[in-house]
Amino acid sequence: MFLFKGKYLDLIREDHWEYVKRNNCSGIVVIVPMTRDGKVVFVEQFRRPVAAQVIEWPAGLGNDKAAHDAGTMEAAARRELLEETGYEAEHLAFLVEGPVSSGLSSEIITFYQALDVVKKEGPLGGYALGIGILVLHGPKHGRIIDIKKLRNPAPGFPENHFLGGSRAFDYV
Repeated sequence: MFLFKGKYLDLIREDHWEYVKRNNCSGIVVIVPMTRDGKVVFVEQFRRPVAAQVIEWPAGLGNDKAAHDAGTMEAAARRELLEETGYEAEHLAFLVEGPVSSGLSSEIITFYQALDVVKKEGPLGGYALGIGILVLHGPKHGRIIDIKKLRNPAPGFPENHFLGGSRAFDYV
């Protein structure tokens, strides 16, 4: 039963369970981009649900609406990487997929590793397109942490920012 139908989200009750479902896509893609010189590419943007600037990996929606198809999700990953950062990936590899928050949402998130990303010429990426996304570069230290529990965890990143927001794990 629908409790609320929104423009992008629906609130649903089934049995005794309430959860959220996106009504405009089949899933979410997250891209872990790395440059040839070993820098990890992040984006920074304001996220209303946490009322803060959030540093996270580039991500976006798989807009096919039909099915959670690997080919469509890879195309979405390439599109979002270019749109948010101005980078293209020479090599894109599937990492893992699973629920974002299985107790709250039906969304499936798919992670891709983008290796040897190359900055394209011209006004591409975040602020250049006027969408308020700043591209940041951080060193890859090789350890993965649960960023849902941290605030300002990485040296060199701006103060009073969340690292990762709703993303499950991140490099620092």
